[in-house]
Amino acid sequence: MTAHRTTWAPRPTFIDHADQPPACRSHDPDLWFRPGDEAEAKAICATCPHEQPCRVWAYAQPVDRLYGVWGGTTHNERRRNWKPR
Repeated sequence: MTAHRTTWAPRPTFIDHADQPPACRSHDPDLWFRPGDEAEAKAICATCPHEQPCRVWAYAQPVDRLYGVWGGTTHNERRRNWKPR
């Protein structure tokens, strides 16, 4: 049996060097990856000073390697709007 290997997108590094912490940092990380919690995660993203750079970063990742809510967008929203580079 061959093991399936998944390669995930790298974690965005801009949040480690920001003057203000991202809004998501003070919440349960699983919130951004649980089906049914997208609206709550997106509402928290809307309060974040890094929402726009996070969204830009998310759209720059391969669509099949980034799941969950990033920059106020869901995986399905990014998939619908993704344009290959």
